[in-house]
Amino acid sequence: MSLDRGFDLSEVPGSYMPGQGKNHLLAIGIDNYQSWPKLQNAVKDAREFADVLVRQYQFEASNIHLLLDQEATESNIYEKLREIKKGIGEHDNLIIYYSGHGFYDEDFDEGSWVPVDAEPEKFDRYISNANIIRRVNAIACQHLLMIVDSCFSGSLVVRKRNAAIDERFKSKRILASGRIESVTDGSPGKNSPFAEGILTYLRKNTQLAVNTTSLVQYVKDFVAGKANQTPVEGRINNSDDEGGEFVFRLRRSEAELWVEVTAKDTQEAYNDYLAAFKDGLYAAQARNRLLVLREEETWQNALNTETELGFENYIARYAGIGKYLEDARNRLEQLKERREAQLKARQEMAEEENKRKNMKQHYASLVQAAEGLFQKKDLANARDKYRDALLNYLPGFAPNQDYLEEQISFCSTSISFLENYDQGISAMRQGNYRLAIPYFEEALSLTENAKAESLLRECRMHVNRQGAGQPPPVAPPPVKRPVQHQPQQTRSYQQPVSVAPQKKKSGGGLLKTVIVLGVLGFLIAAGAAIYNEMNSGGSSVNYNPIYSDPPDDTGNNSSFSKTEDPPPVDPTTQNYNLIQGEWFVDDITVNGYPITNYLPQFAYLIGASYTFHNNNAVIIRNSLGTSNSTYSIINYNISFNSFGAVSNGQITHMDDKYLDINFPFTDLYGNYYETKWSLSR
Repeated sequence: MSLDRGFDLSEVPGSYMPGQGKNHLLAIGIDNYQSWPKLQNAVKDAREFADVLVRQYQFEASNIHLLLDQEATESNIYEKLREIKKGIGEHDNLIIYYSGHGFYDEDFDEGSWVPVDAEPEKFDRYISNANIIRRVNAIACQHLLMIVDSCFSGSLVVRKRNAAIDERFKSKRILASGRIESVTDGSPGKNSPFAEGILTYLRKNTQLAVNTTSLVQYVKDFVAGKANQTPVEGRINNSDDEGGEFVFRLRRSEAELWVEVTAKDTQEAYNDYLAAFKDGLYAAQARNRLLVLREEETWQNALNTETELGFENYIARYAGIGKYLEDARNRLEQLKERREAQLKARQEMAEEENKRKNMKQHYASLVQAAEGLFQKKDLANARDKYRDALLNYLPGFAPNQDYLEEQISFCSTSISFLENYDQGISAMRQGNYRLAIPYFEEALSLTENAKAESLLRECRMHVNRQGAGQPPPVAPPPVKRPVQHQPQQTRSYQQPVSVAPQKKKSGGGLLKTVIVLGVLGFLIAAGAAIYNEMNSGGSSVNYNPIYSDPPDDTGNNSSFSKTEDPPPVDPTTQNYNLIQGEWFVDDITVNGYPITNYLPQFAYLIGASYTFHNNNAVIIRNSLGTSNSTYSIINYNISFNSFGAVSNGQITHMDDKYLDINFPFTDLYGNYYETKWSLSR
């Protein structure tokens, strides 16, 4: 039987260098309370946490302090904190781990630890949050990390701050197993879910150094799938915290690590070694090897820019070891000879003021032309103009030579970026998110760009959603009211509630009918006319995802005709005005599952474009061709009319870039479904 690590009165009978300090641990675990209900796993959790730190990480047994069961009295806990305060150094680190009962006093809005000798309703024997915080703030050290596995432990977390993920900055940080709530003790003989998450991460880690932020995120995700509690973390209030964090370092010798690093022979491995042993025995070899591994990248940059600065940078960095040193020197010499020859000729011409003035004017015109092309984003021609200007440069001209070389380099990089970015956009419009990902990744390797990062995240989301986990059921699950499932055992005195299992309905035979009904609105508009035209012998039109000008809004476009008046619209509606223009279909789901999981023939709809006009017309283009429809929109309600069939939907989100529309329906069994269309532009 699981118990709660908590009790309710209603149920009572600066100059720091990473790695230079020592690591200390105070671990408190209490199972056998004198007056409170006994726990099952608190002592086990505390022992195993101390054990993994000593065996795998840089913690010495002499700096481990354990207070278990009858040792964990109020006075012993206070005395042990006093002892640690006196013996710890300013560059040392301290972890305080508490596993036991917690108490929350609603009268004073304060949580407390419950020592082994505490009695219910005798609050003077509890260790309040205020006393805990006052004592840990008095301990002068580089990093202090409190890990608290008890009920109501979240009441300790009073202030949060983004971590610098840099152990050079001081930190006083808290990781609690739950908010102001009960937390589970786990099954007998096992760890609590919170402790299990911490121990699993630390035991399986193979990285040389991992920071607290990584541990916190892993534990949050781990516990979310194990128990009905939410771990929280933050910073200790009114402390000397500077936003840094403690780093767990594996217990390895420099020689052992160097063997592993040379076996991997990667930039990441050598960087990890230098982070641990900045001035180590093999530091010089590590830095030299990093230069070699980065040589190809540096050489390619020099070739792309084709400037003296680029080749001089390569020669300086790889003097004596570079594979392309001879080629770099030859190219540099040629550039210098050409520039010096041009400079000499221009200097001779500049003897006459008028000629120099003409040269200056010519140079200025080249720069102006290059700047104009640059502003228009015609980067290839802009780069050529900058190069022409560089060849006509003389001392005293403005802008100077360095500026032109920087612009040439920027144009070269931007051209490569835009090529990959455009390829990624094209792949997205065709619904091929997996193909789009490497294009966006290559673009971002050249330069940072918020839009490219956003599109890359969107592509990964689509790929993960379509490829993760088990394949969806034969029919999409209906949306029903939530079912009360049987809760997991927690550290609580309440009896668990039993819930009878739900019976499943059969509806697989109507799968395709259900899906087709659900997506009727856009499917009719997107495909019916085109299929009808192809089956009657008409010619299809190839879909072009590149934007084209919309038809005449006056309705005079010969390619569009209406057989009846469109439904009325409200021209003052904000959504009516906002929807105007061209949109592309990013995704179609039925109850959250991709439609192509059920009907692959509808894949042509992904990437289709919908162009809305203020004459109630909507033009649909996809890989099958082009078709016409009519629509109406009032506030958040939207209707489509194609071949006499009307489909009604609701706009759930729309701004100037993104549009989501739901088409709900109910099948013959009374099950409710939602078809969601996600569009963007």
